[in-house]
Amino acid sequence: DTAVEIRNAMNRAAITMLNTGGVDASPLDNTISSASGLKLTVIRANSFNKVSEVEKALRNITGVDNVTIGDYNSNSRIATINVATRLSAQELVVNIRNIKLPKLEVVEVSSREIKLAMR
Repeated sequence: DTAVEIRNAMNRAAITMLNTGGVDASPLDNTISSASGLKLTVIRANSFNKVSEVEKALRNITGVDNVTIGDYNSNSRIATINVATRLSAQELVVNIRNIKLPKLEVVEVSSREIKLAMR
């Protein structure tokens, strides 16, 4: 029945929107994306430019869909970065450890949050 097929397609689209934080899947993609959000806290962030370098490096990781700088405080030298990714936190950490510049040290990892320190 056509009405059932349309309703099922709309349900799949709604689930995709929920799973991707509002980012629509490509029209030819029949699978549901499993992108999720991870919070990265960066300590010892000496400047906003350095935080921007981290953002750029994260964007180049395969499986990372979106990266946004949430906050940066120059007094405390702490930044938060939001990452939408299909990778688990542990898989993302493996990729972060391979970043040459800026130099980052992984301090803590949980399923939804990663704490990094700039070196």
